[in-house]
Amino acid sequence: MVSGTLDYWLRQGTALRSIYERAEPNLLFTQFVEPIPETDISFIYGYDDTGMSADALKEEPGDVEVGGDFPEIDISQLKYTPGLIETKGFQVRIPYLTMRNAPRGISQVQKAYKIAAFWFADYLNTNIATAICAGATTPTWTPPGLWSATDGTATPILDEINFKNSMKREGYYYRMTDMFVHMNNFNEMETFLTGSEIASWQNAASNAMQDSLVLPIESKPVLHGCFSGITDGYQLGLDKNNPCAEFHYFVDPQFGTAQVNYQTIIGGNKQTAPALNLGLMYRTYQEQKSMDQILVFWNESKTVVTQPYAAQYDNGI
Repeated sequence: MVSGTLDYWLRQGTALRSIYERAEPNLLFTQFVEPIPETDISFIYGYDDTGMSADALKEEPGDVEVGGDFPEIDISQLKYTPGLIETKGFQVRIPYLTMRNAPRGISQVQKAYKIAAFWFADYLNTNIATAICAGATTPTWTPPGLWSATDGTATPILDEINFKNSMKREGYYYRMTDMFVHMNNFNEMETFLTGSEIASWQNAASNAMQDSLVLPIESKPVLHGCFSGITDGYQLGLDKNNPCAEFHYFVDPQFGTAQVNYQTIIGGNKQTAPALNLGLMYRTYQEQKSMDQILVFWNESKTVVTQPYAAQYDNGI
């Protein structure tokens, strides 16, 4: 039997809160997609590959006739595509003898939550980034040299200016706010800025916070370094104000809640913050034969690109 102390740590609310406290700060790409809850495994999404200016039905505003209405126009419909939510998960076994010992059992349950939090963040970051990269537009730019080049051909700042401007298109209101590169390339950018003779570039490198820095160029997009989802030598550019993708997810009320309240640091103070549960579910049971405790974690979600020109992806750095 599970003691009362251990019962608290095995509850659904405790599990989801503990996982989100560790995972949410590392969910790098969730802020660049539109979350859409689903009630079934299947869904339909709209895809826009023309934009307002390139719309074949585009018309100029007309004059109103006396006693009449403005002329009626047609609007092109999005291309609707079916999608299926994917289910991925794992389970952790805690031996019966460990569960009998409350302090030891609690530490093992907490360790399982840490593992689940890491998996959850890494899985979502990788899957969202992979889906976006696959559906993104290839920019028009040609970096003269790799950022690691030692022959003077590397021009990281000029590359970023060209990459940023490649998102500007007639008929589209997208503007690049964030760039993502592999951590190796992020470190190369920091090294380049530090070695520059321009004070503002040196300051940008010295003010880098953890794995991101504000580039010292027009409109100052933020450059992020990451390990999951981005390949060394490639770069992804996104418009945070106009998500290029939808994140469809499902939460079974028997195994998860629509919202998770967890402890986080806001303004230097520890506070309780709400977060959407992006398809993370949990259940636990005692195996009858071994009497071991089984902790099961899984996620049900799918990322689909709906506005390909709001994302740019290519290699060359």
